[in-house]
Amino acid sequence: MIGNAYHKGFKAYLQLERSLSEHTIEAYLHDVAMLENHLITCYPDLSVQDVKAHHIQSLLEVINELGLAASSQSRILSGLKSFFKYLMLEEVIALNPTELMASPKQKRALPHVLSIADIDRLFAAIDIVHPRVCAIAPCWKRSTVADLGSPS
Repeated sequence: MIGNAYHKGFKAYLQLERSLSEHTIEAYLHDVAMLENHLITCYPDLSVQDVKAHHIQSLLEVINELGLAASSQSRILSGLKSFFKYLMLEEVIALNPTELMASPKQKRALPHVLSIADIDRLFAAIDIVHPRVCAIAPCWKRSTVADLGSPS
């Protein structure tokens, strides 16, 4: 199917051309092995030259059904995109089946905000009687919530 020669060449490409960390390289190689296992299971007679977007999409659907986080799915897709880019550079394939694939949207966490009590303590800590002089503009003693200690 994908073959050991492509694995070795892809690893060398990631190390030499992309200068990726060993951890990232191992993850990308794992992603390619996962794709290969999926293709052997679901499309046993398919060659690497015949892989299309819907074949990769079927793997991504399986990964999604397993409950992997969107960030993990994005990283897997990134590894597969790198692999097919490598195959194009080596002229093994003419078209990149991952080219138009978008990564899953990741949840964005809400920012942490200060409580009213924390804001009041910050304002109370400002020393307006003895301002320090800065080279550009006046500034006052800067305090953080951690500097102020816990509320009494």
